[in-house]
Amino acid sequence: MKISIIIPNYNDGKIIRKTLCDIGEMMETTSYDYELIPVVDGSTDNSISEIMKASNVFPKIKLIHYQNNNGKGAAVTVGIAKATGDYIGFLDADNSTDLNSYLKIIEYAVKNKKDCVIGSRYKEYKGVSQPIVRKYAGYTYSYLLNCMFRIKVRDIQCGAKLFSKKSIGIILNNTHLKGFSFDIDYLTKLKKEDVEIDELQVSWKHYGTYDIRTNILLVFLIGLPMVKDVVKLKLNKMSEFNWEDVYYSRY
Repeated sequence: MKISIIIPNYNDGKIIRKTLCDIGEMMETTSYDYELIPVVDGSTDNSISEIMKASNVFPKIKLIHYQNNNGKGAAVTVGIAKATGDYIGFLDADNSTDLNSYLKIIEYAVKNKKDCVIGSRYKEYKGVSQPIVRKYAGYTYSYLLNCMFRIKVRDIQCGAKLFSKKSIGIILNNTHLKGFSFDIDYLTKLKKEDVEIDELQVSWKHYGTYDIRTNILLVFLIGLPMVKDVVKLKLNKMSEFNWEDVYYSRY
């Protein structure tokens, strides 16, 4: 059984080596074969050199990079398209999801032969540390999307998800969203094909400032484009994109 884990990266050079080493150490404690796939989404910092340092310690790191910044969703989609695992998932570069929680997701999916298992901060809200502004913004966004798309998921945006090959095949067919709102694109595609979505509570810690003003500003700067994208998705006005168009822009 092979597990592929995608880590999207945009100018995360300060943290990416530790994140990859932490994930590598976790996977080395298991009996699974694995690969870690950091996808450098047009970063302009030292991300690539830091990833190469991590790969000297963990040879199962497989770097993907391309020239233009296309968005987190594009990076994850490229990563899952190039992955070779029996199960393929992703984690955020800031390591905000507790890795023991993610290991439970892997074990649950493999043991029960699940096609889609996603982490949730809000199913029970245990072991979660985040600014109150982010907490209620997350609640509101998930509620809005559940009303729009009726997928019945408490936490749509948590950066800890795992898919079977069957689900990956569905996801890669006619992908639309390249930015932060890509999760709903994935999940609605799976729902349309009657794929069961299992949601497990994860421990999670916010990476970054807890300053209220800063987080309010970030919610608006990030949140408004996300809402715009999902409205266009709902109205079928989002253009499709092919992961190969993103990947081969590296040349």
